Amino acid sequence: MASVLVTHNHCLDGCLAATLGIVAGVVDQVELVDYSHNDATVQRVIQSPDVDRVFVVDMSVGEATAQVLDTWPHAVVVLDHHRTALPLNQWAWATVDPSRCGAALFFEYLVNQGWGDRIQAHRDLVAIVNDYDLWIRRDPRSDDLALLLDAFGPHWMIAAWKDAPAFVQAFWGDDPDALAGSAMVEALRQQRQTYLERCAATLRRVSGESGETLVVVVAERHHSELGELLAHRPGVDAVVILDPLARKVSLRSRGSFDVSALAQRFGGGGHPGAAGIPQSQTPRFVRWLSERMGDPEGVGWL
Repeated sequence: MASVLVTHNHCLDGCLAATLGIVAGVVDQVELVDYSHNDATVQRVIQSPDVDRVFVVDMSVGEATAQVLDTWPHAVVVLDHHRTALPLNQWAWATVDPSRCGAALFFEYLVNQGWGDRIQAHRDLVAIVNDYDLWIRRDPRSDDLALLLDAFGPHWMIAAWKDAPAFVQAFWGDDPDALAGSAMVEALRQQRQTYLERCAATLRRVSGESGETLVVVVAERHHSELGELLAHRPGVDAVVILDPLARKVSLRSRGSFDVSALAQRFGGGGHPGAAGIPQSQTPRFVRWLSERMGDPEGVGWL
């Protein structure tokens, strides 16, 4: 029988959760998915007669899937930190805690279950990823990791992190600023900055239904960094990032405007400062946005 982990694709939090499960020896198969496919993936996984345990980390499941999981005769663990997933705490197999990233919750779970011996060396990486994922950003190494993920992809990260001490020593040694000053990372950072500036130059402003100012921009990469850059501009309450390649919508704010509430109106969720809308509801959101922009023909990317 197999144990399967379903977690977030192309995300530091999801990558580290996958590494922790593999290194701890409790995960046989990893499913990396985006938020639009989490329910369908979980439903598919538990239909397999060869699966007797499923972990869902750094993402939640909908009510219908939760009902199915509650009657599934095998082991279920759901660990998430997005506020819109808090209703899942009604189920004994779910823990939703917005104070820690998904990998931190998974690390604690594995330790408490007696599987922590093999992953103690990953404690520092958990802290670094938590710093990035919760937008604390006090550790310069967290941005280094984001750049490496974008450059090399999630599968490379998962494999590279299996030997945590070797990874930390190779990239930083005893100096947390070592990689940040390297030629490779500086080149990646400059490349990212050029992309962000190019995207930001195309933004459009629109008024929300309560008078809030939304800025709308199209980008296929670096959504978190672009959202952070634009959300701190004067007079901006929230950032709407349209991704035509993935056909999805990401929302960002400084927290004063709760973007998760807007996302929930369209079947999405997340945090007050970071949220998303599933692919199935993207056309409906774009129609709403187009009306707010006075552009009934749409924003030209559907």
